[in-house]
Amino acid sequence: LSPDDTTHVFNFASTYELPFGRGKKWASSSGVVDAFIGGWKFTQNWNFQSGVPMFFDVYSACDGAYGYLSCRPNLVGDLSAGRSSKTEQQRQQQWYNPNAFCAPWGCDQSLTTTIWDAQNAGDYDTLNSIDAYWQLGNAGTRPPSGRTPGFWNADLSLAKDFHLGETKYLNFRWDVFNAFNHQNLGVPDSHWCLPPGPDGELDDVHVFGCSFGQITNVQTDPRGMQFSLKFVW
Repeated sequence: LSPDDTTHVFNFASTYELPFGRGKKWASSSGVVDAFIGGWKFTQNWNFQSGVPMFFDVYSACDGAYGYLSCRPNLVGDLSAGRSSKTEQQRQQQWYNPNAFCAPWGCDQSLTTTIWDAQNAGDYDTLNSIDAYWQLGNAGTRPPSGRTPGFWNADLSLAKDFHLGETKYLNFRWDVFNAFNHQNLGVPDSHWCLPPGPDGELDDVHVFGCSFGQITNVQTDPRGMQFSLKFVW
């Protein structure tokens, strides 16, 4: 998949002139009322899109080739599995299913332990005798199920022209960005690993402080607004 592959995109924009003031349905006869509440225009811009493919970088478990490709894992499952049943806080803590990956030599934990012990002991005879230790992982750089969180946002605006004559007027605008103060989750950590084992075991796969799939940022700024006044003559 290309880096900017976005499966679904929906944009909607509209401008609506409020039905108050001269020539409108309500309060059309009063010049004073028209001066203050007539001619207001409400503009909205909505954007919805699905997540883009995540680039999965190298990670802690590397095989005997000691090259970039040798650190790619094996993809054995769906990276998005189980996400629909999680709360937003749980998705922030674990956006990707870590069990969808295995070390390049496979999912056998006893083999991982043997390789870990041999590496720490400098036992290259044992490492050289393990054929699986020299295998390359099959995961691509952007697996189809490894997308980042989706995105939606709404920007709203209210504007009015205050006419001071035939050719002169003041244009007032009130713009609100991210009007609903919606938090769009950011990019998850993509360095695959698993937390330490039940008894705190560490190895090439189980890493202290593992943060794979955790989200610590957002895609959008908090709600912001601005007022503007323009004189046209």
